[in-house]
This record gives sequence, C-alpha cells and structure tokens, in this order.
Amino acid sequence: MSGSVASGLIPARFLTLAAHLILTIMMFWTKEENILACLPESYVPSSSLKSSYDSFDTQITIALSLSLVMYVFELFGFLSGISMFMYFQDLFSFCCHSGGAVAMSFMVFDGWCSTDFWFVFGFSAVFPAVTEAATFIVVIMCRKGSF
Repeated sequence: MSGSVASGLIPARFLTLAAHLILTIMMFWTKEENILACLPESYVPSSSLKSSYDSFDTQITIALSLSLVMYVFELFGFLSGISMFMYFQDLFSFCCHSGGAVAMSFMVFDGWCSTDFWFVFGFSAVFPAVTEAATFIVVIMCRKGSF
C-alpha cells in the first residue's frame, strides 16, 4: 500500500472509532426516545406496557454496554500499536465504524426503535472486534506483523 494512503488510514481509523464511541455514549442519554419509538403511541408509564418498556430498556443497555467494551478493546489494540500499522485492519475498522457512526447518528437524531441497534451492533462493533482479536493472535502469538 502506498505511503500516502496508509498514512491517511491511521488517523481516519482513530477519528471514526472516536466518533462512533461518542455516538454510543450519546445513545445512553437518548435511549428513552429510542425505547418509546418501539412502543405504541398510546403508551403511558403506568400502563400494562411497563414490562415491555423495561424489556427494551434492558436490551438497549446491554447492547450499548457491550458496544463500549468492544470499542475500548479495539481502541486498546490500536493505541498500543498492535494493530495500528495493519492496513487491512485499519481499512476494515474505518469502513465498519464509518457506517456505524452514520447509522448511530440517525438513531440518535431520528429516534429509531431500540431493537434496530442490534443490526448496527453486529456490523459496527462485533466484526471489528473479532478482526482485532484475530490481529492480536497473529501479532502476539505468531510474532508476525508490525508489533
């Protein structure tokens, strides 16, 4: 890969990962709006749908917490230098987190249903974390790569 493209991937990966992390934290503040988007418009807190509200709240809290753990794991691998110069990982992470950041902005600002977050979670948190773990294995255990 040419030097100019590679030198642009590293800051791009960091910026998209940071933006996605910030949007995930913002989702904790706006999660009530996303939960209410899943419930009927006639919902009132004292109604029989309170258990549905609690179920959606638990679901989105677990998903957001798992996302944060995966982002921190990926950020650790990146900032420690283990995967910083692995250009496939940089490009893959950049693409996943860019798409995830765009989807999360729509979730935050348009009030999507909280169950839609699982698709965003799978695409933009799980895939990069799995490839980051594979990069850890290759670099640390096999002593390959740039570490």
